[in-house]
Formats: sequence, structure tokens, C-alpha cells
Amino acid sequence: METEEKERKEFAKDLHDGLGPLLSNIKMSVSAIDKSAINGFNKEVIENIHNLINESIVSLKETSNNLSPHILENFGLTSALNSFIEKINALGGIEISFSNNIENIRFETRTEINLYRVVCELFNNTYKHAKADKVSLLIHYSENRLVAQYFDDGIGFDAEDLRNRTGMGISNMRSRLKTIEEA
Repeated sequence: METEEKERKEFAKDLHDGLGPLLSNIKMSVSAIDKSAINGFNKEVIENIHNLINESIVSLKETSNNLSPHILENFGLTSALNSFIEKINALGGIEISFSNNIENIRFETRTEINLYRVVCELFNNTYKHAKADKVSLLIHYSENRLVAQYFDDGIGFDAEDLRNRTGMGISNMRSRLKTIEEA
């Protein structure tokens, strides 16, 4: 898991530092074109290129952040989860409540990363499979014990079937939770 996170972080950095400046340079070059000398279809093409570059820059930032969320590293689990939840809320369709008592508490990096990834996978599964309207995430820390509870009002699943599943999402969550337990 640590190697995977290290690779994610390095890949995110490479994307941001490699493609980011290239896209910005292309954007500046397209912006420098004298549009007054261009009309009709060619003007529309240049405006479309400009819009595509802007979308690419946003997509690059989102991809880089999803690979290695800088907010998690810099500000902690609560900030990262709040940011993630804001993105989900912007999509609409699911009402999310998040309560915790860990606002300013920092945990071991491995614990924060793994819990963040598990919660993201839970949201992803809810969004894709559960047909839920409401999600509740509770994270509580007391007596050196971190407890996370996740509930949704979706269609549910067969717990026995879940035990026998070998999908990557379930497998990764199990592995990440085991890593947290061992920390």
C-alpha cells in the first residue's frame, strides 16, 4: 500500500509538473492569436481550442488530485473528506451528512490515506450501485481508537455474497482496513 501511494504521488507530481506547464503554454499561445484578423469558422475553431485547453487543465488538476490529494497531506483527513464530499454534492442526487470529532487531529499518514481511500470507495460504490438518496459518514476518535461508520439508504446487498466477492474495490478496502488495524 505504501509503495502504491508513493507511486500515485509521484505520478500525480509528474502529471502536474509535466503536462500542466505544457497546457498553460498552449493556452497562452492560443490567447496570443489576434482574433480580430480571424472571422467565421476559424474564430469558432480557435474559441473551441481555448475551451478544450481550459477543460484539459481542469481535468489534469482533478486527476492529479485524485491520485494524490494534496489537501489530505497538507490539511488532514477532515479537510480532504470535506473537499471530496463537496465534489459529490456538486453532482447532486445524494444528500451527504458528515460528522466527526477529529477536526484538528492528525493521524499517521498511512492511516489518513487508507481511511480516505476506503471512504472514497464507499461513496463510489454507493453512487454506482446503491441507488441511494442519503449517505451518513461518522468518524469518531476516542481513547486512542478511530471509528468510522458509513450508512446509506440504498437498495442494500447480500452480505454473504459480499464475503465471496473478489472485485478490486472490495479487496482494496479490506487490505486498507487491515493496514489501519495494524498501525
